[in-house]
Amino acid sequence: MVIEKSSDHYGAYSENCDGIYAAGKNIEAVKSDTFEAIRLLK
Repeated sequence: MVIEKSSDHYGAYSENCDGIYAAGKNIEAVKSDTFEAIRLLK
């Protein structure tokens, strides 16, 4: 996962698995959103 910070939130995406994206106000929120995206794709 690549996690990037913008001026008001964090975003993440997977470079090797299409369809996994996440966003949140902090890194923990992004991690949680990432795990949910993985769960939904399974």
